[in-house]
Amino acid sequence: MGERFFLLQEIVGYFPLMSYIPMHAPEARKFLTAHGIRRSLSKIVTKYENGLCSFWLIKKEFDALSNEIIVRLLRNPQIGEQFNAEILKESSAFYASAKKLISLNLDRYSDKELYALFEESFENYRRFHNFHWIQTAMDFGDNLFSKRLLIYLKEKIDEKSFVLGDVFSTLTSPLKESNAGKEYKSLLKLLEYVVKHPRLRVYFAHTETRLIVEELKRLDARLYALFEKHRESYGYLGYGFAGPAWDMAYFVDIVASLIRQGARPSALFKKIVHNKEVLKKKQKFFVKKLSIDYLHQRLFGVARGLVYSKGIRKDSLFYYFSIVEHLHREIGRRFFLSLKQVRFLYPHEIKQLLLKHQFDSNRLNERISYSVCYSSLSKQLPLLLEEKKARIFLKQFELITYKYNDVKVLQGDCATSGRIRGRVAIINTPQEMEKMKQSNILVSMVTNPDLMPAIRKAAAIVTDAGGITCHAAIVSRELGIPCVVGTKIATKALRDGDLVDVNATHGKVTVIKRAKNKK
Repeated sequence: MGERFFLLQEIVGYFPLMSYIPMHAPEARKFLTAHGIRRSLSKIVTKYENGLCSFWLIKKEFDALSNEIIVRLLRNPQIGEQFNAEILKESSAFYASAKKLISLNLDRYSDKELYALFEESFENYRRFHNFHWIQTAMDFGDNLFSKRLLIYLKEKIDEKSFVLGDVFSTLTSPLKESNAGKEYKSLLKLLEYVVKHPRLRVYFAHTETRLIVEELKRLDARLYALFEKHRESYGYLGYGFAGPAWDMAYFVDIVASLIRQGARPSALFKKIVHNKEVLKKKQKFFVKKLSIDYLHQRLFGVARGLVYSKGIRKDSLFYYFSIVEHLHREIGRRFFLSLKQVRFLYPHEIKQLLLKHQFDSNRLNERISYSVCYSSLSKQLPLLLEEKKARIFLKQFELITYKYNDVKVLQGDCATSGRIRGRVAIINTPQEMEKMKQSNILVSMVTNPDLMPAIRKAAAIVTDAGGITCHAAIVSRELGIPCVVGTKIATKALRDGDLVDVNATHGKVTVIKRAKNKK
């Protein structure tokens, strides 16, 4: 075909009912045109292979799209400011629409009524998820927005006085409190309650999480109710797109761990306030010392807004999928399909299933194993192929790949500054988290909320994809640990147990000693 496709993102656990819309060429064009963007994407290839999903876009088209958005933003930062405000407004509306599904008794709905409900909820999702395109164009691929800001800072910085990565990380870190930050403060209040009651403190320190959950309601009904309220308020943050949500055991385990560490709630609360004040002062200091002009002050404000608004947007999506799971399960129950099989249906197939009772379970199983969704502007519906046909079809595309054998130094972008050495643990799924040890370097294609138990143990994070607004960048700033994103090959070039030096300040990961075990 003469077109070179690059890997935008590779991630575990995505499925068609989630990824079809955000990677559908006609939808992308419709959204971008509505926001005054002339460039678009003519073709998108999505591949599913045994739980791994990868998105391929034409490199030349994506670069042109990214450049157009960046040029417009550099000329008029108000475009970015308005877009961030629009995302926050739409996130609230989307969250509210999803919340309406909670109290519905789906068993009472006819198949036709169930489809009407699906169509309404999916339309809300379709409209909302398309907002990712502007952020994706700015912060994936070659991360052009970050690079433009880095070029500006490099010209301003005296290397003897300031470190580029530290300045960049500081100026792009939002001061607004994220939902994850709110969840942490709420959890500290639970810790405070336990610490104030000596009997509970001893019990949490010396009892298995499983038993605490079973016995807590009897031991202290008020604390149990507080944990339940916390779970209801924040459990969805861990759902991601495929679940499960964080349950009470997850939160109880964190509190028990903090108790065993001798953590003091008051000190942790003070640390939150202190870190925020330090960040605010550092931002003002760098702006003044480096004489950041008014245009770039606004551009860094847009960057902070992108980080914050993307976090809020993702949280709203996680809430939606945690709720809509019940709808997907009800569809599956009626036609003897698993939740995974339902998720591998496409929207128009849900219509055929509920209104005409037409589906092919064998094809669904093949689709889960290996399939391709080819979306182009020439057709509204995508081309769907499974197994052999999908493999043959994919061979006609020129896919850009990267060499990674015997790589000693990896280069990425600084998301959170700092430097540390540690042993690599490659974690892409919750099932792999058992190999994560305290102070390991967590290496992942991209991180997700369901990896948080491993992330909390990490001394640093390194990812294949992403920029300053990706999940890894956001949580690393929340936790204050070094983070390098966008290396493209970390999960392939590194092995479990490798000793590496993570110099996040300079976006560099160096292999010190290879592990003896084979990857």
